[in-house]
Amino acid sequence: MTTEPAEYVPKLEPITRCPGCGSPRIVEFEKPHYGACLVCLLAWEPIPAGESYLTDGELLPFEKPCDNCAFRGSSTERADADYWNSLQTSLANGGQFFCHKGVPFKIVAENGEPNLDDRPFEYPRSQNGSVDRSRLRLCRGYLNAFVAPVLKRYSLRVKR
Repeated sequence: MTTEPAEYVPKLEPITRCPGCGSPRIVEFEKPHYGACLVCLLAWEPIPAGESYLTDGELLPFEKPCDNCAFRGSSTERADADYWNSLQTSLANGGQFFCHKGVPFKIVAENGEPNLDDRPFEYPRSQNGSVDRSRLRLCRGYLNAFVAPVLKRYSLRVKR
């Protein structure tokens, strides 16, 4: 006996707790637009308005690429030719690329300087220390650039 998977129903949940430590002691800044935790001093870019944050406990890709997505033509990632070529090779060989929105990073670097430009994201980790991919959102720009052409090529359609 097979059962149909449950239909996903969007459930909007704004970030009300630090994605790093879970504290509710957070603040939002308008320029630049970041959220920050007053306890662990991590910051994050907010989830775009109107996008589902969690649906049935699963992080879903956004409907559109983010305003500063690495796959947009003017991204800083594309400006670094070596990085961009390395990334393209990795993705062409089965790699994945995850969205950075809502992922915490350190506000202050190890040297004590502000750290808003070079953000080493602290993606969630499992107990063994590896990145916990089940708690990550695939990047919409990556899906549009790498997955959609494969689906189109093989005439695969995704039910919505």
